[in-house]
Amino acid sequence: MVISMDSLKPRDAGKVSGLTKLTMPAQDLDRLHFDDSVPQAGSDNTTTIIRLVGLTGVLLLLGFFAWSMYGVLAPQGISTLEAVMLVFFLLGTVGLSIGAVTALMGVYALVCNKSGLKTSGAMTSLDIALLLPIYEEEPEQVFANAVAMLNAVSAAPGGHRYSLYVLSDTRTPLMKAREQKTFAKALTRTSAAGAFYYRNRAENTDRKAGNIQDWVINHGENHDAMLVLDADSLMSRDAILELSNALAGDPAAGLVQTVPRLIKSTTLFARVQQFSNALYGPLLARGFHLWAGGEGNYWGHNAIMRTKAFAATAGLPRLNGKAPFGGSIMSHDFVEAALLRRAGWQVRLLPSELHSFEETPPTLVDHVLRDRRWCQGNLQHLAVIMTRGLHIVSRFHLLHGAMAYLSSCLWLGFLMTGAFVAFYAGGAPVNYFPEPYAFIPRWPVMDSEKALHLMLMTIALLLMPKILGLITTIAADPLLKRWGGWAKFMFSVPGEIILSAILAPGLMVQHVGLVCRIFMGRDAGWTPQRRDGVSLTIWTLMKFHSAELGLAVILSIGIWFGWLTPQIWPVLLGLWLAFPLSWMMQYSARRPKIFATPEIVDPPSIIMDATLLAIDFQAERAVSAA
Repeated sequence: MVISMDSLKPRDAGKVSGLTKLTMPAQDLDRLHFDDSVPQAGSDNTTTIIRLVGLTGVLLLLGFFAWSMYGVLAPQGISTLEAVMLVFFLLGTVGLSIGAVTALMGVYALVCNKSGLKTSGAMTSLDIALLLPIYEEEPEQVFANAVAMLNAVSAAPGGHRYSLYVLSDTRTPLMKAREQKTFAKALTRTSAAGAFYYRNRAENTDRKAGNIQDWVINHGENHDAMLVLDADSLMSRDAILELSNALAGDPAAGLVQTVPRLIKSTTLFARVQQFSNALYGPLLARGFHLWAGGEGNYWGHNAIMRTKAFAATAGLPRLNGKAPFGGSIMSHDFVEAALLRRAGWQVRLLPSELHSFEETPPTLVDHVLRDRRWCQGNLQHLAVIMTRGLHIVSRFHLLHGAMAYLSSCLWLGFLMTGAFVAFYAGGAPVNYFPEPYAFIPRWPVMDSEKALHLMLMTIALLLMPKILGLITTIAADPLLKRWGGWAKFMFSVPGEIILSAILAPGLMVQHVGLVCRIFMGRDAGWTPQRRDGVSLTIWTLMKFHSAELGLAVILSIGIWFGWLTPQIWPVLLGLWLAFPLSWMMQYSARRPKIFATPEIVDPPSIIMDATLLAIDFQAERAVSAA
């Protein structure tokens, strides 16, 4: 039996009698909007001071690197081309500086135990809906996760009441039939079947954001809060309970976001991503929590929010023009958080290391394909950033999201401008190594010793979050038992750093390509995400990485003829290895010999429960198919 949400009755009819459906009007970005139902929150002077300290740190770093680069270029004066090179370098360093300062703040938060959320002390029980939107996903794993979470919270202490809704936007008839059959099986695996619902939306207007909006309008009035998940999300009972208590204990909070950790990596690429996320993510999350305060961000899933507040303040308008810049907002989460905060609600991050999980793309190709959608959505934010009434920190989140992709253009511009500066300095070809066996090149218009020092300092700035994350991890677990022991850990750390460094030039080129696609008017569309990790053919990978290979050939020719300095070999190496690494890292890495994380060494019970349920559902499907 499949329960249609069109005929759902509230579980507590007496409690919600007389309620009318919520409305979710599209917000006017040109007019101020404040929600009068927001409880008054006191001023947070501590957060203001922390932000000023952090901003000062970022500006000092930028000033230092600007002065250092000026010293490299200054021996014969600064030409127009060199000034452009300096600007590219300085803008590209902004993100690195923010990351380093955030990591330092994370250390401070860890040492001073500033990782919790302030509550009013008056805890009210909430009726909470767990929303699981899906689109063309393998239903056995989706419903296994759903049943595991619903069973976990059905008897949770604290007085909160939970329901779980699987909200399908699937269009394929065969996949819709599989979802319905799997849901019928899932109902028999939970003692909370009366709180477990499934529906398939007739029209998948506005993608995931429209899916959530449809539920809010038609069923949101029955629930105080909604915990939004993704198709690959998984959360333990304690994580859901702590998130629920965080919202219940802070009347001014409209949204509370957790920090998801990556799980279920089966390929080498995914395993490296999972290891990096587990090792460095918690420290950066603590730092972000410290300076963001009540102006945090929303990452689209594994977050809880007040249903009425979301409906009243976070309705998304359609942007002027056609896709990719116009139409429906793809990266809806950042904008929804900004609109909630504009209306007066606090948006907070819960940085505790909870069992809040998601999966990661299995291959580099899948990672970039997902980035196509994210890049388009984040660049759309440039049209939203001047929305009237937004908090300045919300504007920063929107700009920072766009810069995550535009920074690749800045770094490529820096490298190409540097090549032109060197080429035109005194006529080509330029002999950078007039003395045999010299390690440091002799730049015709640059101070070579200062250039080497600047390069090393830039690398140090880039690695600072990783080094601090490494130190704090060892301090918390000296024996590294949760990471598989010292032998695995000390092999995995340099392995992750080296692989990330080699992959960086290729990702830079791919991101530049994504930005160019968007500015050329090419819409990324909405395609299902591949999670199976099936290996791609060599021909497919060669086509996908043709830009990196082409640029590698051009740069190699430039070095061969003496037009470019051989000191760009780290970038050149990454470009040449983009294809073979992409091919190698798509293969299985199931045995946890290296890149082990706590979730691999000692899987939480919620992961084991979901895995066993998925195996069960898949076995039943195989039997019925036979």
